[in-house]
Amino acid sequence: MIQFSKIDAELSIYKEKEVAIFGASSTGKKVKEILEKNRIKIKAMIDNDTKKIGKDFYGTKIYSLSELQGVLSNNYIIQIASVYEREIEKQLQEIHADYILYSEFDVRIQDLRRYLLSKKYPKLKQFMYESLWDRVVFDQISRSETYLLNNAFNNMDTINILIAPPKTGNNSLLASLIKSRGEFFSQGHTYSFISNNLKEFIKERSINLVIGVRDIIAQHISLFFQDIGDYWDLDENWINGGDVQKIFDIFYMSENEQLDCWYNYELLRDKNKKKKLPYFFDLQFKTFWDIDVYKLPFDTEKGYSIYRFGNLNIMIYQLEKMILLEKEIGRFFQIEGFSLIKVNDSQDKWYSGLYEKTKKELRLDRDYFEKCYSGKFMKHFYNDKDIAIFKEKWKKNVE
Repeated sequence: MIQFSKIDAELSIYKEKEVAIFGASSTGKKVKEILEKNRIKIKAMIDNDTKKIGKDFYGTKIYSLSELQGVLSNNYIIQIASVYEREIEKQLQEIHADYILYSEFDVRIQDLRRYLLSKKYPKLKQFMYESLWDRVVFDQISRSETYLLNNAFNNMDTINILIAPPKTGNNSLLASLIKSRGEFFSQGHTYSFISNNLKEFIKERSINLVIGVRDIIAQHISLFFQDIGDYWDLDENWINGGDVQKIFDIFYMSENEQLDCWYNYELLRDKNKKKKLPYFFDLQFKTFWDIDVYKLPFDTEKGYSIYRFGNLNIMIYQLEKMILLEKEIGRFFQIEGFSLIKVNDSQDKWYSGLYEKTKKELRLDRDYFEKCYSGKFMKHFYNDKDIAIFKEKWKKNVE
């Protein structure tokens, strides 16, 4: 089993081991209170600040890391509670300590609260869905209105738009473009919240639109982790720490849209928000722009193509070749000296190790595997050689 997290619904790892918290700070106080409310005893606090060593921290003594061996047994877990978690992680790795990052703790505890509430009060589940959805809608509409007002006020003639499938380099591209130029409209990964008035406003101006594509299986696995907070009400997310394989099977290989859960509720409410790559151009792009990209030739050798329809300029690029296309992207937006900035990298997330493990150990159903590479999306944006390389990469995962 590929375990989703060390933290399960019963907080077993803390109850079965001696617990130390690394970080005698406000964050450490918060973590300590949460664990103690769940009847978990904190054996020791740890800190790198020598001025704190030996002092009392809300009833628990503070130790240096070097003192820990004489305080804890061999059966222990260290919960990091600091914004400097990566630096602390390196210290703990050097002594082969068992630990949990604060970013993992923070996400899992928030999700666990929702999960336990929905289990205890099933009638509240629908209310929770509606409340979460209202927040999504408010955020998206506010983004549209803000951009519309800014554009109208500044009387801008050209609108640069980045609305593309998730995990195709969107955040890196957006950060790079903003640093180089300034104004760009990004509505996340969906056109659903663009009102008719805003739609008319957009189409009256010159438009530069850029969209990334990517190997389907790579996108699915990356998207699986991006949506990590959307599985909070699934038992499969909590039993024994969660089962990555089972959750991936539900939403990617079986595409079970009948399951009553937040993930499917979100997709149902936004009928065009199909996050997986093959759906984007038919259900979103074509619906909004009335253009069928599959009828347009794509240069699979160069890894990008540019299309012009009156005042609408479209650039579609392969993520796999994105780093080689800096000049082409800069030229498309008429930005001299354009350079790419890498952001939202999985290596910076708490699940980075799990992400790498999943890529190696996830089992892929053969029908799913063949479907990914035989559909019109892959055949349009990649050539036979590209597809053969992708299939070779993932064939070891195929059952």
